[in-house]
Amino acid sequence: MKCYIGIDIGAISITAAVMADDADGLVFPDGQFTSARGGNGADLWLSEYRRTRVRPIEAATEILERIIAVVGSDGVAGLCLTGSAARLVAEKLAAETVNEFKAISLGLSEMGVQARTVFEMGGQTSKYLLLDSSDGGYSIADYATNGDCAAGTGAFIDQQAGRLQFA
Repeated sequence: MKCYIGIDIGAISITAAVMADDADGLVFPDGQFTSARGGNGADLWLSEYRRTRVRPIEAATEILERIIAVVGSDGVAGLCLTGSAARLVAEKLAAETVNEFKAISLGLSEMGVQARTVFEMGGQTSKYLLLDSSDGGYSIADYATNGDCAAGTGAFIDQQAGRLQFA
């Protein structure tokens, strides 16, 4: 079994996806990952949302250790990082990075999700993508991000949820 790991390391949180081509018997401990089915028939697991607590390297190391404990180090066929802290972590892990816009469009295409418009809210930025699927996959026809104001971002909403005792 070979697994491919993608980790989104943002300004305030980290999430991971593990895709396996043959996942018979692969089980993650309860609550750590949720099972899904990839659009190409591959098995997919999505991690829980976790705050990095301003320690992206430690958070990425911890989530990778959880994955490797289940799949084994020889079961990892690929690792790629995205997000605002991806480059920092990639240097420490000798991993590749991919632009967030590209990661979103590739992920949707791989999962077989039919979408034309995507709004993504991160800790630092909000993103808008207009996708073109005329070539069978997704390409980015247009995109935009918010300006310097934090009021439209996940960090602001996360802060307000904490004040209201929802987080």
